[in-house]
Amino acid sequence: MPNGFSYVPYNDMDAVRAAADEKTCAVLLEPVQGEGGVIVPNADYIRELAAFCRENDILLIFDEVQTGIGRTGKLFAHEHFGVKPDILTMAKALGGGGPIGAFMAKEDRCNLRSR
Repeated sequence: MPNGFSYVPYNDMDAVRAAADEKTCAVLLEPVQGEGGVIVPNADYIRELAAFCRENDILLIFDEVQTGIGRTGKLFAHEHFGVKPDILTMAKALGGGGPIGAFMAKEDRCNLRSR
């Protein structure tokens, strides 16, 4: 596991609040987990997490490597919850079996303007 990450139980907002502090720059999660079966979070959890991140100036990053590009019935899984992440990662379905990945970010949240 990479250094610098705190891990909390999935779908547990109290655990997120307890783990976050003044050094927290981002929250990274899969909007639907797929490794140990299909684990769909409570919609209120995702919406509350997004609000918490906004209120605390924390980036919300969704890992949609497995769920993106139509694999859940919408283009991206986060659309099922009415939430837009600041950063979104995607890969598997992009390349049709080929090794490719990408990410998208909100310019106003990530200061990604070209210089």
